[in-house]
Amino acid sequence: VLKNYYGRIDLLYLDTTYCHRRYRHIPRQSDAIQFIADKCVQESKREHVVILIGTYSIGKERILKQVALQCGKPLVVSAHKHRLLHTIYDDESEDRHWFTTDSQLSNIQVVSMSEISFAKMWRYKLDKRTKVIGFRATGWELKNNK
Repeated sequence: VLKNYYGRIDLLYLDTTYCHRRYRHIPRQSDAIQFIADKCVQESKREHVVILIGTYSIGKERILKQVALQCGKPLVVSAHKHRLLHTIYDDESEDRHWFTTDSQLSNIQVVSMSEISFAKMWRYKLDKRTKVIGFRATGWELKNNK
């Protein structure tokens, strides 16, 4: 199949990191996405809640799209991430409107993966009553839990 698109392929590297049996308990991607989206719907309806979804420069777009669709509101992103997402989604894509830089429009924010830690999440508290919930959806979290 790849030959039809790219011509002759001399060498192909496949990342089989998570094929090892020690990772067999990792949920399917679709199940993880649905779990995060369902939790965001449940928690975003509550008062005084800020939800953070950790991402890398690129990646996690499927999670972001599902959360935005199910919650029915845009996700707040940085100006840099906003430009990046607008590069990924072309001008005619409906997915572009699910992201905003206006923090008044949503209590769900897309942040750097490094922001999802107890040491940093407190900065997102708006007041004493604010509950901050962070999602760090990555298999790398398992590397220390062998």
